[in-house]
Amino acid sequence: MSHILCNLDGQIVDAAKATVSVLDRSFLFGDSIYEVVRTHRGRLFGVTRHLARLERSAARLGFEVPIDEAELRRRIVDLVAALGATGETYVRVVVSRGTASEPNIDPACTVSGPLVVLYARELSPPDPRWRTTGLSARVVDVLRNDRRALDPAVKSGNYLNNILGLMDAKRHAADIALFLGTQGQLTESETSNVWLVHGDRLRTPSLESGILAGITRDYVLEMLRRDGTACEECMLTESDLRTADEVFLTSTVKDVCGITSLDGSPIGCGEVGPVTRDVGERFAVELDRLVEAESSTSS
Repeated sequence: MSHILCNLDGQIVDAAKATVSVLDRSFLFGDSIYEVVRTHRGRLFGVTRHLARLERSAARLGFEVPIDEAELRRRIVDLVAALGATGETYVRVVVSRGTASEPNIDPACTVSGPLVVLYARELSPPDPRWRTTGLSARVVDVLRNDRRALDPAVKSGNYLNNILGLMDAKRHAADIALFLGTQGQLTESETSNVWLVHGDRLRTPSLESGILAGITRDYVLEMLRRDGTACEECMLTESDLRTADEVFLTSTVKDVCGITSLDGSPIGCGEVGPVTRDVGERFAVELDRLVEAESSTSS
């Protein structure tokens, strides 16, 4: 198991020695928000957009991140340096609403300000299957949370919906869960956005489908449109998924990851297809450009 280092409200400490109150609302109710950032070639990738989304999630849940972006960024940089990973670094930023006076769901029982915890560990090397044989997926029986219930656009610490879906996928020997929404629309996987290829058409579920506005999803959309590649955000169905020539995912950790089987049957030729490979290769170049640009802006 990799070494995990934490920044607990401003103090760097080994994860094994970090403690949070049993009355913290993140523990009691999943009443928290989070973001995951990582390094690419040793430099932070997409941190500005991640921290902006963290602020939006906090606003949706009715509390504020208690430190400004500059201080949060400084804590991330310091934690990455303290970890001293030989490879790339994974950083998780968690903000809880705070500590409750008792196990009462009412936010009015919160008696402290929000708690900020950062976790850093060495990022595992990319799974070679993401670009070669791909991963397997299952359309799970668990429906994605409706936007009128717990909106997936809020990146909250309440992940039971995702966990239950992934458990369903794993029971059927699949790597990835793909969720349908309450109206039968295709949404996303447990931690990634999904893309479909039909011939020369490249499509991904729209935000109105009930998904998280993925940071990597946004970067890929911007890259494709800048380069003149036609792509569409729209409402997609299970039928669209099952008739796709290629399926791939995008996320902060996976970048571009091929899905080559669905419910035990191959998608297309059963290997990562040419469009997925092309998008993955182009995004690898884009990553270099993005981290260089962000590093220049923040320095």
